Amino acid sequence: MKQMLTCTLFIGCAIYITLIGISSAGAQTSIDLSRISNLRSDSSRSDFVLLAGFHFSSSSFKSGKCQGENCLGGYSGLFISEDGRTFTAISDQRHWLEADIETQNDLPTGLKNIRVTKITDNRLPHNPEALQWHAKSRRWLVSFEDDKSTRQEILAWATADKKFGPPINLGHIPNSLLKDRGLEAVALLPDLSALLFAEGKNDSVETVSLVWFLPKLSTPDATSAQHALVIQKLAWRQTDFFQVTDAFALPGGGVLVLERRFLSKPVTKHEGITRIPATRLKWVKQSEMNAVLCRDQSEAVCPEWSKEKLPVLKAEVLMALEGTISEPGRPHSPVDNMEGLSVRCVHNKAWVYVISDDNPQLDTQQRTILLVFESNNDELNKVACITPASQ
Repeated sequence: MKQMLTCTLFIGCAIYITLIGISSAGAQTSIDLSRISNLRSDSSRSDFVLLAGFHFSSSSFKSGKCQGENCLGGYSGLFISEDGRTFTAISDQRHWLEADIETQNDLPTGLKNIRVTKITDNRLPHNPEALQWHAKSRRWLVSFEDDKSTRQEILAWATADKKFGPPINLGHIPNSLLKDRGLEAVALLPDLSALLFAEGKNDSVETVSLVWFLPKLSTPDATSAQHALVIQKLAWRQTDFFQVTDAFALPGGGVLVLERRFLSKPVTKHEGITRIPATRLKWVKQSEMNAVLCRDQSEAVCPEWSKEKLPVLKAEVLMALEGTISEPGRPHSPVDNMEGLSVRCVHNKAWVYVISDDNPQLDTQQRTILLVFESNNDELNKVACITPASQ
């Protein structure tokens, strides 16, 4: 088993760049991008190297509420194109943020051509959460957090230009979500099957949340109402107050899962334990998926479906990042509410991108942060960089 990386990040000097873009309504969108330099790890042994970090801010987003088309913040879904040139994020403030990535030696140095698009489809619940790209059909898959008035409509396909198709009905899943705090992450597998992760609770050191396996999602280009068949429910072990926030299916098999320890206050004591902001990356290997997933709806093949004790989807911790406290009650590092995850292959190594949700509606001191890591884990790099011809 690979060594787990535990490290602490520090903010050094910052370089500020103001970028101008055009929103979908034609209004100018200004984003201040500060590059966080001098980031370092306290760990001498590491499977991941932190390559770059950025802090996003905007004068258009002062009040904590989305103002027209000029919106920034609340990002919970992220996708970086395979060539590393396009950035796409989705916000729980109901908008898309797209930009072209400026690079130097493959490393991101900034964003240009900012594009902001509001989600206006009234068939969809209010809170987008997960974002997945299906390259073959050139469609986006977006999950929407449980909404009391439209519980069944929590998944939807969208075209490359962000036009949504009919919502996908997930049957009884929303009722289960009521006690697990909503649908938070989706891993879209190459065969159009999917794993859906509940956010889970963060009120105990160890608990269990739910994962659902869908053997086949509806056709991405369907024009009529659709229903997804759910044939298996799984258990996900949550420890140390962490919750699932995003997932990414690797081309060679297996799924990376992002977790965060979110705090409404920078430091919180619970059950005698002092908690500070943190995030970690887990890997569900293909062998673990094969051991628990079934692709047949018959009770004989999936006997656990109707039982109280569910099979556990096991995962290995690859990386754990914890903030530090520079002054009473204020975090010193950018690690906090990391919610969006994307992975691409660069020179036969996995580059992992994570973005934070600054929860603007809560008026906290959180920020929108993008961090980029390079993997030195040979096993992970192999499945992250496999080409379609070798699958």
